Amino acid sequence: VQSSSATMALTLSALHAGAIGFAPAAAIVLGSEIGTTIKILLASIGGIAAKKRVALGNFFFNIFLTVLAFVLLKPTLLLITDIFKIKDPLIGLVTFSTLINFVSIMIFLPFLDPFAKLLQRFFKDTDASTAAFIGNADVKERETALDLFRRETEYFIHNSILFNLALFDIDTKTISENPKFKMINEKRKFFSKNAEEKYEFLKQLQGEIQAFYLALRTKLQDAQYAELSQLISSVRSAMHSAKSMNDIDSNIINLRDSATDIKYNFFTHHKKETESLYQQLNAQMEDKIKPDFKKLQNIFTVIQDNYSLSLNNFYKEAQNAPIENLDITTALNLNRELFTSNKAMLMSVKDFLLEEKEANDFNEILISVLFSLAVFKSNSLSFFELSLMF
Repeated sequence: VQSSSATMALTLSALHAGAIGFAPAAAIVLGSEIGTTIKILLASIGGIAAKKRVALGNFFFNIFLTVLAFVLLKPTLLLITDIFKIKDPLIGLVTFSTLINFVSIMIFLPFLDPFAKLLQRFFKDTDASTAAFIGNADVKERETALDLFRRETEYFIHNSILFNLALFDIDTKTISENPKFKMINEKRKFFSKNAEEKYEFLKQLQGEIQAFYLALRTKLQDAQYAELSQLISSVRSAMHSAKSMNDIDSNIINLRDSATDIKYNFFTHHKKETESLYQQLNAQMEDKIKPDFKKLQNIFTVIQDNYSLSLNNFYKEAQNAPIENLDITTALNLNRELFTSNKAMLMSVKDFLLEEKEANDFNEILISVLFSLAVFKSNSLSFFELSLMF
């Protein structure tokens, strides 16, 4: 059993039943301290260097704890039974477990910094940075730094798109084959990461981009600064899109695996619409001629229409079929967050592709369209639903 808490519970039960004695029970508890390191070691496989160091540190700590306690097993048990006067074996075993952990921490605490430095010798930091282009950039070289920042932004949008599509079980092979980023992602083992690890990768990459932005912004002239501001806005929108999609991961699984036709159909509808949307957005990102302002505007109209249409169709179907309140909440939450995610990704692509004036014109048209839709649909949508449009 890899769980020390589960092992403790089983050992207490056996001890209470008289199946084992106090000393063997204490030895089993010590063994569980080694067993519990297995799950952490397995979780660190394929992770960044810091994650591997934490797992190794946990392993070293538990090995030290177990060896020390085993050597001093008999004196420790005598301390509990004869000095502390604890006669109840159950309380004695709990005291033993608490005591050895507490003493080990007290021993390790003064040596925490040297221990951390020792662990840093293991596993090189080749995978510590997630940035593909700005890692070795010099902010003093303004033109070069800005160009690398633009490439890093495109890389971030690319991986955000892959992350969002993967959560919906949509095949990302075509997009992941992008020659500009395929080898980079293979080197960083992005494709082999699970959803949680990919999300952490995006968060770390955003942090590195944000730090570089803060260093670069003071070095640029007005025109360059405007471009930089637009690019960092694009990164923030892409991260917002990924966060909204990550928040509904459990909702997606719930609807995807449902045996209820309404729920499953709701999932398949959104999956189809999401795949179509991202094909259009990716096509815009890969268009090397000129970004199409009108197409981006039409994409937003599709996003808005899909949100309203999906909501209305779900309400109609739900009226004629038994469905639990939790199911309704799951569907509505997915519809809302997916709309937010899709809109944020569109804004990210818009800020990356369009010039400053075009981007501002797009924002004004967007607000105008949203306001018109809100007025037109104010009788059928709640205030909360209307607020999502903005």
